[in-house]
Amino acid sequence: MRLAALAVLVLTAAIAFFASGRAEELAQASGGTPIYDIPAHLGQAVAPIPQSHGRGTLILEGGGHGAAVVTQQVVAFSGPDPVLCLIDSASDGASSPETRFDAIGDLRMLVLDITPDNAGDPAVLDALRQCSGFYFDGGNPGMLSAGLLHGKDDSPALAVIRDKFEHQGAVVAGTSAGAMIAGPLTLCECGSHSSELALGSGKLFQAPGFHFIQGLLIDAHFFARGLIGRHLFALATTGNSVGIGIDEATAVIVPGDGGLWSVEGDSAVAFIYRAVAGSGGNLQGFTFSLLASGDRFDPASRRIVVDSGQKPEEVGRGANAKPLQVDDIFSPGRVKALVESFVGAPTDRAAGISKETGKAINFTKRPDTMAYGDGDRVSVLALDLGVSSF
Repeated sequence: MRLAALAVLVLTAAIAFFASGRAEELAQASGGTPIYDIPAHLGQAVAPIPQSHGRGTLILEGGGHGAAVVTQQVVAFSGPDPVLCLIDSASDGASSPETRFDAIGDLRMLVLDITPDNAGDPAVLDALRQCSGFYFDGGNPGMLSAGLLHGKDDSPALAVIRDKFEHQGAVVAGTSAGAMIAGPLTLCECGSHSSELALGSGKLFQAPGFHFIQGLLIDAHFFARGLIGRHLFALATTGNSVGIGIDEATAVIVPGDGGLWSVEGDSAVAFIYRAVAGSGGNLQGFTFSLLASGDRFDPASRRIVVDSGQKPEEVGRGANAKPLQVDDIFSPGRVKALVESFVGAPTDRAAGISKETGKAINFTKRPDTMAYGDGDRVSVLALDLGVSSF
């Protein structure tokens, strides 16, 4: 499909150049690997953040339409002379991740379709070595795992990316599948029925991840696709005790210097952990926090710093009051809406019901539960969370 599109581009090269402000060239690597070289073009300048030796910044976005602030940060962290490698993760290799950066100038991009057959190709490795930043597109997380890992070991291509990230300050960013792959494993099915499959049938589709970060589970499309049931089941069955559920058009920025992680974008992030590892049959004992843009946190210490623009809000209480209850808890946006309405309600308990699975997602206020807001954003800290049958 891309070659067909390229043929059209060649026939209309002059028109395309003047219409888009860029020329697209294809270098055909040995083994038939397409590497698209997209030279820098006119557009908005982004102030660079110089790269230093050591670990680079990790940017994890939850999919959907890309937040403009996240797009700019990906380029900024690519340094003063940015070359961004875009790793295609569409199942047919036919997406166009470069279009996300159309409004940004002075940025050279290389788009690569990496497969198990070409992950050691010298042309691919040479292209990756040129880049000061790497962006993993959304699509098929299983394809990323199979294409860039040999079993659980790095392919030559991933070894180059890891060296640039760990030792040369290169930024690694990803959206949707490209974000989920950053941890020790990736969940390979993100459909709207994932929670029902996990809680109702015990089905969990997973593949090895890239281990850019350790000991936690990264999820994307979290609130938009109602993935909390699948996420809790995965935490209980995979041995990871910490989960980060990133909603669409929202990102978590992980600084290379070990500082607090930050939330950026239009929606929210779920920060979920359990002090003691459990099993798939024990979906209790989780702590849940809803983090808004500007909030910062440390998954290791569980420390959370709410953005200073938000002010404390009253947490409603009612130990003996009837629980706040909603149906269809895995419907789009339902969990986020429930938590936001629950925190001020005069009850200590809330339940989201899934009639399809016979399960309930239960939230309970604690003495240390807190809430903050500014009219647009809401942050809720330290709710008890678990799953029960009914």
